[in-house]
Amino acid sequence: MAWFTRRPDEPEQSPRASAQRADDPSVLDDAAPVAPADELGRRLVARIVAESELPVVDPDAGPSLGAGLCVRAAIDTPDTVDILLTTRLGGWAALGDAALAGLRRLPAPAHQRVEHEVHVFESEDHFGASRLLLHDELLASVGLTDRPFGTLVALPTRSSLLVHVLHDATVVHALHLMSRVARAGQDMPGPLSPHVYYRAESGALQQITRYEGDQLQVHVDGAFASAMHDAKLTD
Repeated sequence: MAWFTRRPDEPEQSPRASAQRADDPSVLDDAAPVAPADELGRRLVARIVAESELPVVDPDAGPSLGAGLCVRAAIDTPDTVDILLTTRLGGWAALGDAALAGLRRLPAPAHQRVEHEVHVFESEDHFGASRLLLHDELLASVGLTDRPFGTLVALPTRSSLLVHVLHDATVVHALHLMSRVARAGQDMPGPLSPHVYYRAESGALQQITRYEGDQLQVHVDGAFASAMHDAKLTD
């Protein structure tokens, strides 16, 4: 599937490996010395990861997005992407601004509008899905500035992000398409999440899909239910 690509010259440490390569003090001091502060700042990039893939979930290392996803600063080098799992280098309070700035400096992801008004953003780096952290800027760059009811988002792999602006009954077909792509992404390099999420204007994420075998279940409750009602899609 053309939506999922990976540059063969960009291997990546898994979060577990990264804990030993770039965030475990006993290893960091001996095997991977910390770069000078200015050089480190230029290498930092914000990264969305699944909490279930982390050996430790330290809230001071980065914010939670809800629904099992969180943000961590990562050191992006030509050979590896090392995710910082603890506060060894100061945590998100010290590194967050630089990490988000690093994300903004990356080349813009490729954009494609497919059926059911689903927008596909795909990058050649390991931070395509992490562009969700720049949601408003990203959508504005492709003319999607009117989003009164929020959006549906999916993060199939580390390199891909799918977005649908909720506004009419197209949402039903879009959700099913996004779900299929998200599940297919779990067999691709760098899988991230098989689920579809509702993103409110506040930025909070709500997982709205569940799976029972091959059966998709859509949960319309909470903020998503309110948005569907406001868009006059439910009673």
